Amino acid sequence: MKTKELCMTDEEKTREELIEELRETRSRLEELAGIGTDSGQKVLRHIEEPYRIFLDSTDDMVFLKDSSLKYVYINKANADFFGKSADEIIGLDDFKLMPAEAAEGCRRTDLMALSSDEVCIHEETIGDRTYETHKFRVELKGVPAGVGAFIRDVTLRKKAEDTVKAALIEKERMLDRIHHRVNNNMQIISSLINIQAHYTVIPELKEAFWETQSRIRTMSMLHERLHRTGSVSRIDFGDYLRDILMALFRTYRKSNISYSIDADPFSPDIRTAIPLGLIANELFSNSIRHSFRDGVEGKINIALRIDSDEMVTLTVEDDGRGAPEGFDLQNPGTISLSLVKDLVSQIDGELTCRNEKGISFRICFRDNRTPDRESL
Repeated sequence: MKTKELCMTDEEKTREELIEELRETRSRLEELAGIGTDSGQKVLRHIEEPYRIFLDSTDDMVFLKDSSLKYVYINKANADFFGKSADEIIGLDDFKLMPAEAAEGCRRTDLMALSSDEVCIHEETIGDRTYETHKFRVELKGVPAGVGAFIRDVTLRKKAEDTVKAALIEKERMLDRIHHRVNNNMQIISSLINIQAHYTVIPELKEAFWETQSRIRTMSMLHERLHRTGSVSRIDFGDYLRDILMALFRTYRKSNISYSIDADPFSPDIRTAIPLGLIANELFSNSIRHSFRDGVEGKINIALRIDSDEMVTLTVEDDGRGAPEGFDLQNPGTISLSLVKDLVSQIDGELTCRNEKGISFRICFRDNRTPDRESL
């Protein structure tokens, strides 16, 4: 073991380092022979001086007990814990060294280790301190097997973990309160728009209100999906597209139109999901409202693809009547498509359009976070 590692405190050592120390110590202890409860000094003679120095240098407590669970070896850190010298402890059991309740807990885990071929890891509380113990059976030559252990004071770590857990609980409560407040506010805004649309007699104005309400609903659905899934930043975008399209069909009640969605697994963060969801909402509603007039039957196809270069492509196409003659994507002349153009620029994407046998919109962009999509 390097000198730097010997000087590390118990809180600085990783669990992997502790287990490596444990394996080395266990290997050494199993080399000991002829150990009895009245022969603790034999242990000191069998342990090489450099290795004994190592055991006394670590902040972790180390001990070896015989089959009757009496100490036959204890390092300096463990002896200091009891406030005695090693010579005073050799030959005693835990009931002579600590309160009965704590001693009974130690005895119970000692017996578990003694009857197992695996390293038994437990947390034991003594007073106001918490200890992580790694106990294991030690095969001794000529006498029944004993119990060896590495013990680490993890009180500070446990307090830190408890602090983090409390902070996470408080964060979840805060997010829940924020969710309900935002959701209520969106519902109020949507209701106000709906009331205004109800009292509007101008068809074009009424439709504008519905479009605005649809955009608010799209953002609200994203927020609700994040809250429902427990994610603070990512959603399954394929399912989100289905939610948007189904809501639009409920609004416009177009039984003559069918749809299909074919989406690769994709979980963008909220900064990408919001503009991309609004883009999808505008393109879906355009097809529903304008491509199939007078009850003509048709279909809307949506595809979401991610290639090996992490390029994302969203395609929304229909087999309806297509765009009017003279249509120019650079100057679309409608609020909806102007909004789509602005939103595409927000995600550094490219918007193209094909106007034959219906109309097809294609949005391509690179999402540097797409490797995380498979984690959901």
